[in-house]
Amino acid sequence: PGHADVFRNLSKRVDEIIHHHENRSAEILKAMQHQEMTAYQVARLVTWMPEQGGVKHDDLAPIAKLAAVSETLAHLKVMSVEKKVITTNHDDIVYYKNI
Repeated sequence: PGHADVFRNLSKRVDEIIHHHENRSAEILKAMQHQEMTAYQVARLVTWMPEQGGVKHDDLAPIAKLAAVSETLAHLKVMSVEKKVITTNHDDIVYYKNI
């Protein structure tokens, strides 16, 4: 792992990551409500650190805000490959929208 505790059960960890992606994808799609949004706009609408009771993006430390936007962008890129969102560009800004 890159920044967490050592794990011993790889298949369990893979299942956890898949479950996390599925939950986060569902939350992102719900937050977008079929509107074009940037990764930053989406990141501000989803809940962060749910294992700690949930934190709004605006209440995160500055470095955690950056990480939240990066994680959101990673999810959106995977969701684009999965054909769950489409991307458009306006004035060199990338927007995502539910399909």
